Amino acid sequence: MSLKSHLFIAFIISLVSLVGFSVVAVFISDKKIIDFDSDIISFIQGFESPPLTVIMKFFTFIGSAPCVVVISILLLFFLYKVLKHRLELILFISVVAGSAILNQILKQVFHRVRLIFID
Repeated sequence: MSLKSHLFIAFIISLVSLVGFSVVAVFISDKKIIDFDSDIISFIQGFESPPLTVIMKFFTFIGSAPCVVVISILLLFFLYKVLKHRLELILFISVVAGSAILNQILKQVFHRVRLIFID
């Protein structure tokens, strides 16, 4: 497959994702998403169990800022020293920094209230 076709497929996927997220954004701004959130939360809470809670706490730990920083530094070292991938370092740093910046921007744009369920 040529580079042109790869780029075209990536563009189409990006366009479909943009449309999908835009639809979700409209629902969020219209407060229609609260019922959807409640249904999904109720469904997922049906699977709650002590072993699954341990697994999910592990994933939460891996996604925490200190853990992401440590993993990123290790990966940067691995890319630079072991694989000698210099250009990939720029891409990796851009993606990590860009995702953090985009996350903060989206949090400011969409002020969503978190639903709290008390047993």
